[in-house]
Amino acid sequence: IAGAKYGYPYVDVWFCHNWEQGEFSLQSEHFGQPLPRSTVFPRRKVFFAGLPLWIVNDGRGSLESYYSKTWFTECVGHSAFHRKESKLCSGGEEGCVSRLPCSSMAALFAFATAPVAELPGGL
Repeated sequence: IAGAKYGYPYVDVWFCHNWEQGEFSLQSEHFGQPLPRSTVFPRRKVFFAGLPLWIVNDGRGSLESYYSKTWFTECVGHSAFHRKESKLCSGGEEGCVSRLPCSSMAALFAFATAPVAELPGGL
């Protein structure tokens, strides 16, 4: 939105290819990360930061498919990104990593709380 200040919370938008059949391909038609159709459909409607949004059927499963089963504790620069965007660097190129514990970045970024199975109290 023009003029709006960027900040938390925010929503990622994933580009999905291969809508006709088979697995989806995220971010790139030919080189993207595969995502099973059962992870996407049927979609669910949720409220996020006061906004109604349609989300995939299995949000945690989609994150496991895209990043890995350690998505909540290990921050990853995904291989589908440009090589400079997929790594965190301190110093020269030799100091770059593409995976590190999210806890090591807590002073730099705000993080969500651990996932819970039940709804928040009062709902």
